[in-house]
Formats: sequence, structure tokens, C-alpha cells
Amino acid sequence: MSDATAADNGTLPLRICAISTLKSNRACIVEYIQANRRAGITDFLLFMDDATAQSLDDLGPGIEQVLCDDAYWQRVVGGPAPDQLTERQRANLREAVARCRARGIPLAVHIDIDEVVLSADPLAETLVAEMGDADALIMPCLEARHSLQTTDLDTMFAAPYVLSHRPGLYGFLTMLCLRDGLAVTRSGFFGHTLGKYAFKVASPFERWDIHYPRGGPTEIRRSRSINLLHFDSVNYDLWRAKWNIRSGIDKFMVKKRKRQQRRVLRALRAGEQAARNLYRRWYTLSPWRFRALARLGTARELKSIAGAERLGLGTGPAPSP
Repeated sequence: MSDATAADNGTLPLRICAISTLKSNRACIVEYIQANRRAGITDFLLFMDDATAQSLDDLGPGIEQVLCDDAYWQRVVGGPAPDQLTERQRANLREAVARCRARGIPLAVHIDIDEVVLSADPLAETLVAEMGDADALIMPCLEARHSLQTTDLDTMFAAPYVLSHRPGLYGFLTMLCLRDGLAVTRSGFFGHTLGKYAFKVASPFERWDIHYPRGGPTEIRRSRSINLLHFDSVNYDLWRAKWNIRSGIDKFMVKKRKRQQRRVLRALRAGEQAARNLYRRWYTLSPWRFRALARLGTARELKSIAGAERLGLGTGPAPSP
């Protein structure tokens, strides 16, 4: 009997696989796996973009690393690795769907290493109930932001505040409350308004995309109670390392993100202090900014959201409004 059949019969927990393309930073991988496992993820398919494996045996079963080396790309795309990360992610997602189907895993989520699934109620039951007869479920995004006390912590998931997208006037007022608001909202938490998605592995989508699948006789719904926590804020060292890599790639710029990306590149060229100041300006909420955004309904303390404490997230100090 397959795991999917056993789960339907109530003899096994329903398996949910998290699919990610990432670099081999063990500390980050450990944080990512532990947080999402507490959220209810049972299996992890890690596509190692730098073709380097990590020792993860101490993290328990259900973790598979796929080394994205030359042989892998020759088999998957018939040639060298695509230049664009998004194209590599799409190829890895197609490969992951095939692997999940072969293993009898019925549900999957496509997320990044700086993202955590958040559900107040048990994740498997909530996914099944909300998805119903649909094929995929969009998980709306909440963007993490630091307090003045957490900016220099060395963990990915310490930021105690989250921002949510509200359209129209509320979005405009939110932009005004944020420092460098136009740059940040174009490609910071407004840039992630699509969220990511959970899906039935057996669904006949024609294209497995990054933020949502496309095509086929399928239905996609939007979750009412499951969110995706996006810690683009990570910590300064990880943020700087990410942009040091990007700064050497001319092709990474996308139209709606050019304003932000140019600001980052200018700060990196200006030196350490300029880069650190930009990071704090974009990813930190002062007490008065937090209070203003809370009044607009776009900012909350992460620990106030049902399910967050169970995940051990947002544990850094945050003054009450």
C-alpha cells in the first residue's frame, strides 16, 4: 500500500513535501527544515544549486538532497544549467513533481529557504479542507521586518514584525510610512504579494511556475488561514552575501525591481557602512513606524499570529505598540 493510500485510510500522517532550490549553507538549511517541520512539512526535496551536499542526517528522515551538477542539468534540460535562477527553479520544480509522484507523496509546497509555512491549525488537515476539489492553494505572503533590537542577530527567523499587503489607499499610506517606501514596496513586501502555493502532486498543470502553476483543466484557490512567512530580511551577513553574488550578474535585473536593485548596488560599491545603513533602513521598523503601520492594519507582531509561537519564530525582542 502506498503512503498516499495509507494516509487516506488514516494509518499514516498525510505527507507534504517542501521543494526548494538553495545554496549549501548548513546553518540556514537547519533553521529552514526545523521551522517548516514544526509547521507540518514531512518531507524536503533540496535542490543544491551549487552542487554541494551537506551532512543532514541529524535532522531526521524525509530529507533528500539533489546535487544540481552538470550531469543533472544535462539530464533535466538537455544542456548546461540555465543562467537565470528562476529557470533553474522551474526545472527543479518539474523534477520534484516527478519524484513526489514516484514516492506517493500527495501534497507539496514550493518555497524558498527564507520562507516558512504558517497555519494556526494542523497543516495537513487545513490544506485538505481549504483545497477541497481544487488543485492548488495560494498561500498569501507576510513579510518579516526587524525591530531595532533584532537587526544584528545572526539567525534567519528572528525578526518580530510582519507586514501584509493591502491595496489602494492603505497600500499608499503604508509606502509613505516606510523609509525609501517606493523602492521597498515595489520589490520588497509588495513584490511578494503573489505568495507561493501548495498543490496536489497529481494535478495535470501544464506549467509548474514559481508563484503559481499554469494551464490545464485545473482550479486554484486562495487560502484563508495559511500564510507564507517571507524573511527577506534574514540577517545582514546573509543579505550582503546574496547581493554580492547578484552584483556580478548583469542579467538578474527585472523591470519592476530595478529601483531597489540599483540602490543596493550603489550601497555595496560605497562600502560596508553604506550597505549596513541601507539594510537597516529597509528592514527595520522603529517603534513609531510600527505603531503607524499597525493602525493601518498592515503590521503586526509575529508572535500575535496564531501558530507562530509553535514554530519558534519571531523570538527577538519587540517593544509593544
